[in-house]
Amino acid sequence: MQEGDLYSDFNKSNPNKFRDIQELLADHKSLFRWFSEEVVLDVGCGPGDVTRHVLYPWLPENANKTVLGVDVSPVMKDLGNKKFGHPDVFFETFDVSGKNLAVITEDEKFRDGFTKIFSFHVFHWINDLELAFQNVYKLLKPSGQVLLTFPISRQYQRLYKQMQEKEPWSTILKGAHREIPNYFLNGDATTEFLSIVTKVGFKVVTCKLITTHDEFPSIEALKKLVGSLDIHFNRIPTSMRGQYLEECIEIMRKKNLKELDNGTVVVTEKRITAFMEK
Repeated sequence: MQEGDLYSDFNKSNPNKFRDIQELLADHKSLFRWFSEEVVLDVGCGPGDVTRHVLYPWLPENANKTVLGVDVSPVMKDLGNKKFGHPDVFFETFDVSGKNLAVITEDEKFRDGFTKIFSFHVFHWINDLELAFQNVYKLLKPSGQVLLTFPISRQYQRLYKQMQEKEPWSTILKGAHREIPNYFLNGDATTEFLSIVTKVGFKVVTCKLITTHDEFPSIEALKKLVGSLDIHFNRIPTSMRGQYLEECIEIMRKKNLKELDNGTVVVTEKRITAFMEK
């Protein structure tokens, strides 16, 4: 995800994005143990708006809170620090599936690890899930807790790959790398997920595979999301971006997109939600 401003604009135009995460947090609040000092990590924070305006205010008021939002994109880090900075909220570039934890652990604020780790709609982009969860486990303090959710269908990755296979996009995007992680393709996704995280060492408190119906106020709002999630979108000439997005929507119409009479758009997908402890 590279189009940080576009993604932030999508969130502003789609209040359901914040609402869904707020509901997820509320549904799991009774499972959390809180401390006077809370050091919190948000993995895959994007532009930082959810970190700053949803996650941070939700944390206990009486706790001394330090929150770090990380994203693989330097663009997102810069946007987070510019637009959503706060004395208790920080942003950094970090690949959770990489091998350099020092980016985080060398900062004295986070050297001892995190009491809580959150991740919203991120892990379906990761190629090496086992390594990513090993890193999450290492960054978590003893008795630390994790709440995450992510879709397993990878519908947007598949969409972009399908678009790139036809002209004129195959020429415009020639050489653009698009890899779909080799997870949850067959069989029981929940069992596969549990196998990965328990092997790492997590205690799984809850794990659910649910069907969600994501609502968008309009086709234009969905187009903003589709554009913002495509890491190669900036390679498409500005004059052709409207055509590209319209063709993306046409593909989605044939699969899991439903348009209601009032203009609302509903996209159906399956999602894993898990609460875990170290």
